[in-house]
Amino acid sequence: MSIVWNIGGFSQQVQGELSRNMTKAGVYFTSKLRGYVNTAQPYTRSKNGQRYYGENPSSPGNLPHKLSGQLLKSMTWNLDKGRMVLAVGSNLKGHPSFLETGTRRMEPRPWLTLGWNKESGKVGRIIIGG
Repeated sequence: MSIVWNIGGFSQQVQGELSRNMTKAGVYFTSKLRGYVNTAQPYTRSKNGQRYYGENPSSPGNLPHKLSGQLLKSMTWNLDKGRMVLAVGSNLKGHPSFLETGTRRMEPRPWLTLGWNKESGKVGRIIIGG
């Protein structure tokens, strides 16, 4: 008597479950990030109407306040099922990374790091258990 173990079928089942859970985690974390940066502030326009100036900017080290909503609208996630890598962030160049790391003239407003620090436990639970 012998037992035949079909690892291929089991592996596909596990990978399918992990893929579904990582998709749920990507949707969840992106949604939470959008909620964290969706803090409006009063603003004024320049005389020519081309620029907006926030009257209540966020403090350095805190989540950024929304002015135009570009960061909020650009947040996305992507799952590479072949490598099982989940990427969450913004598809904009420049502005999101300037907020995250700061510049010579602006202290950082680490929206991604602070969001991850708040939600990493929940994201991990979603990935391992759905």
